[in-house]
Amino acid sequence: MAALTAGQSKWLSASQIASLTVLQARSLTHIQTGVFTASQIAALTATQVESFSASGLRGLSAQQIASLSAEQVESLRPTQLASLTTVQIKGFTAQHISLFSALQMTAFSPSQIAAFTPSQIKSFTPAQLDVLSRTQMQALTQLQVSSFTLDQITAIAPTQFANLAAAGVKGLTGEQLNALSFDQFAGLTGGQIAAMTTTQIKLLSETQISAMAVSRVRNLTGAQLSAMTPVQIGALTPLQIESLQPELLAALYPDQVVAFTESQLSLMSVAQREALQSALA
Repeated sequence: MAALTAGQSKWLSASQIASLTVLQARSLTHIQTGVFTASQIAALTATQVESFSASGLRGLSAQQIASLSAEQVESLRPTQLASLTTVQIKGFTAQHISLFSALQMTAFSPSQIAAFTPSQIKSFTPAQLDVLSRTQMQALTQLQVSSFTLDQITAIAPTQFANLAAAGVKGLTGEQLNALSFDQFAGLTGGQIAAMTTTQIKLLSETQISAMAVSRVRNLTGAQLSAMTPVQIGALTPLQIESLQPELLAALYPDQVVAFTESQLSLMSVAQREALQSALA
């Protein structure tokens, strides 16, 4: 089979394709599989596809991959999936992606994960998201994260959510942020909180503000704290109040300063109260 030219390969009939032995299917190269028509691809059995070598599989275009049947996709071995290029990855349809097993999902490299389109990302099931490794989660881009449905967002375990890279966190929309559970938000790392834009900070609920760990509040930037609404300021807990750096308080706007309650002000140090006075000046 390996001796067949591209010109000869595209003339193989469906019955000839279907009759290939496992060894013959394994011997196919990218030169031969690259010219297969949709009808020839359809004639391949799941066993034949499973036996494809890395060379044979890499010969398939994104369009050819899109024509694979459900059984053919389910037959792909993890090592085969790992050999696909980022261009080929884009050929998988929504139906294909929903069929990926846990073993198949974990086979994808970070660069392959980052190659999935937003429409493909929407097809990831909760079970598939749950098995992604830390490096795979970190590979998710801002655009990919922003494409997650609310059902996908709420299904991500807090420990998994904490694996998102800064770029991924920046992709969270207002609706997605509001959909986060207490545990998901409380589990965000310092780096993830620091990566949030001022627009995202403004969209956080009072409950989420109160759930923010003291160490996270302490590391808020001046721009982030200044972006908080008066209502958010009023939601800060006693421990959070005590952690606020005076230099950050001095950068607040007057309407934020007057939002602090008497009980909140009573918890502040002299340096913090002086900082608030300077913010009003």
